[in-house]
Amino acid sequence: MSGGYVLVVEDNPDHRFLVGAILRRFLPPTDICLVDSAEAAIRYLCGMIPGDGPRIEPPGLVVLDLDLPGMSGFEFLEWIGSRSDIEVPVVVLTLSSHPANRQRARELGAVEFHEKPADFGSLADIVLPYVRPQIPARRQREEAG
Repeated sequence: MSGGYVLVVEDNPDHRFLVGAILRRFLPPTDICLVDSAEAAIRYLCGMIPGDGPRIEPPGLVVLDLDLPGMSGFEFLEWIGSRSDIEVPVVVLTLSSHPANRQRARELGAVEFHEKPADFGSLADIVLPYVRPQIPARRQREEAG
């Protein structure tokens, strides 16, 4: 079973900040982990982040950019798909709108593929059903106020 936290893999510091800020409106800060590369996400998932320690459960969701330095988002999808011990849905949130990227991400196991919205306003509707499925995202936003 997946945990209730979100692992965000985003190299652009502005986008990482925005995604984190939006998620913090709806989730406790301890339920959000922001990393800047696929390699950092792998270290985190394998419990190799100093001072943080391994998580007992995998995240409820990984939000993944495709265009990352070093290991690409596609390579991360391949890696996570090869791991029988880590079962977690991955939502791709990227600037790319190319249909081939959408198809490849889906083939590699992404459950959803979204272009980064200019205002990031729809992010809660994308993310919250995976980590808080018992309450519809719109209601959670209204309760957060």
